[in-house]
Amino acid sequence: QNWSMLIKKIKAQWIVFEWSADYFEFYSEHSLLYDYTDNSVELYFRNTSYNPEKLFVDVFTIDQTLFDGKRRFGTYLNTANGLYGLCKQSHGLFARGPQRVIEHYAKCLAKHGMETSIIMQNEQEFQIENGLVLLLVGESYFIGQDFIFTRLH
Repeated sequence: QNWSMLIKKIKAQWIVFEWSADYFEFYSEHSLLYDYTDNSVELYFRNTSYNPEKLFVDVFTIDQTLFDGKRRFGTYLNTANGLYGLCKQSHGLFARGPQRVIEHYAKCLAKHGMETSIIMQNEQEFQIENGLVLLLVGESYFIGQDFIFTRLH
């Protein structure tokens, strides 16, 4: 069988051409939707991590757990001084992004003896979008509002 898919109001896609999937998975709640469904916040910190190497690994693990490799590591991190440089700093902006992701980073920093502060970004710069759905197909994904499938003859 051959099918076509039309996605209305598409917001994002990640296409892996070497995939095969036996099924589709639809989600209205998923970490890949947070860019569109969460408040955008900034995470500031002070104090140096007890172990910057472990902090780096822990932050990497958070990203892998939340996004399963479907989002580039460091997307939300302040990488002006490099990722490892960020983990060695004593203060500043650590990350900017969806609140639920940033809260994971904040808990991680606290475990490393760092004080954190989460600040809401300007509301005029960000608008939460309702009705978005995530479609996972193997290693690929699509985010949009309406998915229309048509069987081809």
